[in-house]
Amino acid sequence: MNILAVDPGKMTGLALTSEMSLVRWELPYLEALDAAGALIMAQAINVVVCENYIVGQGTIRKAQGENWSLKSIGALEWMCHYATGIEFILQKPADAKTFSTDEKLRELGWWLPGHPHANDSLRHLLLFLAREGHWDVAQSLRP
Repeated sequence: MNILAVDPGKMTGLALTSEMSLVRWELPYLEALDAAGALIMAQAINVVVCENYIVGQGTIRKAQGENWSLKSIGALEWMCHYATGIEFILQKPADAKTFSTDEKLRELGWWLPGHPHANDSLRHLLLFLAREGHWDVAQSLRP
């Protein structure tokens, strides 16, 4: 199963599993959508796991202008729908951070120093794998 995990934002984190390997990186918003879109449209992945972005009072006060996260989520969901057969899953940021701690990422050899958005995408990937019963897969993935 090929999975793309996304931490959307102005700087977007991406993590891709493919044939027991792991690639993770960070790109600016539109470049990340281009990269994800190419994978989705080529149907090179089965699932897109994305951090959900919940708008609350604090968000409204902070975000005065562009909202890269919401735009990214909408674009990714549309691409998955358009490509047919690619599942789109949203996960809560708190769930990913609680389960996929820095310590777990380091133990797995997944931690990427200086790349917080890539690490957040890895948190969502790890949470998804655990929820789907693929913990053994997570332990065998190596960057």
